[in-house]
Amino acid sequence: MIYSRVCSSSRCQCAMSRLLRLHVLFDSPTKAALSLSKLTIPRTRGEFFQDDIFPPTAVTWEPVMKASEWFSGKDVPARCLDLQPAGMKKLSDAPKIVVEKKKFASYNPKIKTDEEKKEELLTSMVSRMTHDDDPLPQDDMDGCDEDEWD
Repeated sequence: MIYSRVCSSSRCQCAMSRLLRLHVLFDSPTKAALSLSKLTIPRTRGEFFQDDIFPPTAVTWEPVMKASEWFSGKDVPARCLDLQPAGMKKLSDAPKIVVEKKKFASYNPKIKTDEEKKEELLTSMVSRMTHDDDPLPQDDMDGCDEDEWD
């Protein structure tokens, strides 16, 4: 894994960590392969410093106190390094993006329930049906004689 202090926090995309993955090959269970995987986090607002991804990092490469101070029971908080580049504002302090609702001519603010949708569909189907009192064509046709049924 790479350290966050090595990562460029002002770039548009940041590689947060690199991992080695072990793959067992299917043709031979005794053979394996390593592949490098990189986890990246896309940034939507590149002009701001993402303080949620880059919190202050503990300085681990410098000692905070001497061994004698630690043995005597002294408690010293760890030093932290702020990764925010100069001139960049924090994303948490940035103004929120206001998304405006778009209204179109076909926009219907009322959301219908399933029952309302079924009723509307049934009503439209019934209105398209024709209710003619005219006889059907087969009613005017001559049928067979009664004695032919036996």
